[in-house]
Amino acid sequence: LGNPRLQPERGESWDAGGAWRGRTGALEGALEWTAYRSHLRQLIVFLPASQRSARPGNLGAAAIRGDELSWRAAWRGLALSGARTRTSALQTDPASLYHGRRIPQRPEHQTYARLDARTGPWTASVVVLDQGDSFLDPINFRRVPARTLVGASLSRALGRVRVTVEGKNLGDRHAEDVGGYPLPGRSVFVACDAGFGPQSPLR
Repeated sequence: LGNPRLQPERGESWDAGGAWRGRTGALEGALEWTAYRSHLRQLIVFLPASQRSARPGNLGAAAIRGDELSWRAAWRGLALSGARTRTSALQTDPASLYHGRRIPQRPEHQTYARLDARTGPWTASVVVLDQGDSFLDPINFRRVPARTLVGASLSRALGRVRVTVEGKNLGDRHAEDVGGYPLPGRSVFVACDAGFGPQSPLR
């Protein structure tokens, strides 16, 4: 739902980090770490308006800090990549009833990992997303439980055509998002991509 009284958010943010890349023989890897911090006023978040609706609103003041570590390792036809994020997101307006409460829709941790394997025209992937709990409201009464979602895909290239079968949320986890709407359960998708022109065949 719209909110004509919504105010623009303001604040100061900084981030810093470092990266490393290396290779030995057929094995190559990369690491990257970043730390971030923000002090915000009138932070815009989605707030519950009813049982199944939400509207954007402002929080008086907020402090967000955390760090993220990402990685990638590859060896021949195998590749492992992912990222781990830790976040502290608290409301800091001393005049507010919500002082010290967590900011809605901001999980304290999230981990993403992906494994890819390729041999000839075949490509297979497995994806895992692990997300901590969060809240839908600024007073932290409506909790969204932690969740782990798993997906996988298998594809084959046939000249300039690639056929892919992909499964999402294979564990059929019942999870909710903004406004309490349920995310899709176990789903299977089939896709076909075709390339035309002088480009090389799909790989």
